[in-house]
Amino acid sequence: MTLLTVKELMALLRVKRSTLYALREQGLPAIRIGRSIRFDRDEVVAWVRSQRLAPGEKLNLEEEARPATERPGRRATASGSASGNRAETHPLPRAASRY
Repeated sequence: MTLLTVKELMALLRVKRSTLYALREQGLPAIRIGRSIRFDRDEVVAWVRSQRLAPGEKLNLEEEARPATERPGRRATASGSASGNRAETHPLPRAASRY
């Protein structure tokens, strides 16, 4: 078992930290060790392969077409716009996101 840190997985997948946490919400397997998050490289590779689109399969862009206030995990403010406070939509406790 090879465990990767958030930074190492960001480099492996070539994605930003925010994309990695969004993938976590979509089922990317992770292991919590104390306040740290680690990723088993083999499990991540298997998960990424399972996300592959079949030939001719179309992307579901329905969620991207919805306004931000209607997306899961977003809360509207009194003015009706999506809140800019990242702590409300962050999938992990604040202390664990420092990696």
